[in-house]
Amino acid sequence: MNEPIRVESAAGSPWANRTCLRRALPFAGRAGFVLVCLATSALAQGLPENTRVRVVPSGIGNGQWLDGKLALNKGSGCTMVLFDKKQPGGYTMVALNSITRMERQDKGAWVDVPVKPLLAKETKSCREAAND
Repeated sequence: MNEPIRVESAAGSPWANRTCLRRALPFAGRAGFVLVCLATSALAQGLPENTRVRVVPSGIGNGQWLDGKLALNKGSGCTMVLFDKKQPGGYTMVALNSITRMERQDKGAWVDVPVKPLLAKETKSCREAAND
């Protein structure tokens, strides 16, 4: 009874981009169900946290590949790329919405990761957030 349920709804709806768990709960002596819904991030959509990636972010690094790993920002719930080393300007991480290209390692080779589908699964606030 704890299987994930994808809630489909129109964009802009408070239920858009939600994954829910149906939980069996006793309620006044009767079995009942409740849906526990959480906003989904790119991490929940197939790329696990700490996945090694390299990215080309806009505005940082002069269009060069920068190495890092995927991380979930605990405060915002947004998927970020945490750089291996501090970048000029003091940047240590960047959100998906400023990444123009991404690749992940697979058996020693770099494999393209389309950013737009991952970004589409982020919450509206993550898609529109500033990267300062």
